[in-house]
Amino acid sequence: MAIIIKNFDSYGMEYWSFQDDHASASIRCNDGTLMVGYLKFEDFYPLSHNSYTNNVIRMHFHISYFNDVITLLRYEKPLQLWFDDVKNGGRIQTISHEPVGEQE
Repeated sequence: MAIIIKNFDSYGMEYWSFQDDHASASIRCNDGTLMVGYLKFEDFYPLSHNSYTNNVIRMHFHISYFNDVITLLRYEKPLQLWFDDVKNGGRIQTISHEPVGEQE
């Protein structure tokens, strides 16, 4: 089992709307100028499989989680992506602990 961890310090995003009432969004996570993560949000199930290819962690979420992830990106730092290549599961997480009641 290999756990892959990628720190990132910036992001870019896209939000798509399609004629058939389908929506999707994506967030590119960068460490400097290097893309280390790609988060894809779609409005259907089943979701595509998570993966780690070409040194990029690729994770898929339902579109309903998009605002939660954007809020995390806006208010928390430092952040990292974590990926388990056996279970094909991953997460976005804070690196440091924060005091209770900080109210950012």
